[in-house]
Amino acid sequence: MSEAASSRRLSILIQGRVQGVGFRPFVYRLAKAHALSGLVRNQRGGVCCEVEGPAEAVSAFVEDLRRRVPRAAQIDTLETIGVSYSDSKNQFAPGEFWKKYDAGDFGTPQ
Repeated sequence: MSEAASSRRLSILIQGRVQGVGFRPFVYRLAKAHALSGLVRNQRGGVCCEVEGPAEAVSAFVEDLRRRVPRAAQIDTLETIGVSYSDSKNQFAPGEFWKKYDAGDFGTPQ
């Protein structure tokens, strides 16, 4: 099986009390713990993240995202959308994870 066939990329939309409660750093640490690449950013009413890596690690990340929410946070909805590599606008280097703070600034790889 090719690396692309065993890899998975998801866009995850999370709504609830997820801004101003340390949720983006939580997502970043969780993604790094699962050795995933991607980005996380605030959006109106929630947080959006995109992760990619081995399919099993992506699935485990989503499960942990649901189960290990920081105390001050609350997830009301969590929607996952599969993203094909050809549809993706951002190409992540292995292990590269971006925390996006401003609309036009990805900052530096973390």
